[in-house]
Amino acid sequence: MLSVVIHDKDLYGYISTTEASIPMMQMFALIPWLIRLLQSPLCKAMMPSERDAVGLGPIIAIAKRVFVERYGHSALVRKYMLGSFVRHGLEQKEAEAESLVQIIAGSDTTATALRTVIAHVATSPNIYKRLQNEIDTATADGLVSSPVADLEARQLLYLQACIKESFCMWPPISGIMPRISDSDAIVCGVRIPAGTNVAWSARAVMRNHDAFGLDADIFEPDRWLNADSGRFQTMENSIDLCFGQGKWGCLGRPIALIELNKMVVELFRR
Repeated sequence: MLSVVIHDKDLYGYISTTEASIPMMQMFALIPWLIRLLQSPLCKAMMPSERDAVGLGPIIAIAKRVFVERYGHSALVRKYMLGSFVRHGLEQKEAEAESLVQIIAGSDTTATALRTVIAHVATSPNIYKRLQNEIDTATADGLVSSPVADLEARQLLYLQACIKESFCMWPPISGIMPRISDSDAIVCGVRIPAGTNVAWSARAVMRNHDAFGLDADIFEPDRWLNADSGRFQTMENSIDLCFGQGKWGCLGRPIALIELNKMVVELFRR
């Protein structure tokens, strides 16, 4: 839809605009009353517009054109995310707003994880050699096809350790993640009254020495291969937080993991 990959260029300045906007998004998440400022006439005039040449404006314009096709008199019905919005009764304006969130949340996060894997493996000769050897051996033994299937990639244990470790080094989510408690609770000996806004830092959780060891700040895939079942589950539960839990859980998690499995294998096998 955006033709960024085809042209190998940030055509509308979307990527740079998103990177600049994320800190502001985090601020609004932490201080919700600031959102009211966006409703003022002055701020509305400064918001992205479909008439803009760069930034989120052109993306809004493209999204609206697509939504006209899906909500018009001769609406196209297809089995993917937008079709799901339509089937579940979202009005056109609601779906347009939701789609912009999905584009940011579904692309930047996976890209962050992929860049982290590539950067840490490529700059660690021993790790690079072990991952390359695992992929090459599996290819020679006919255990992985071309392109690799997700199920095949999941059997490459060192690959999985590298991907999991990347979540610890640079979690795809940033800032602190606020949640409001539904009822009174006692967590780790601390009483949390109902209605309390509680936040957690992904970076702090992923570098927790109690969970990952004293070398938590070092990219070390072997921690996943050498851990006993208890330690492994603790680490697994920690990185699961990158995808959220309950009703806040990431619906795109299966797709994100498939993308990581396939892209890392296909990149390093070449």
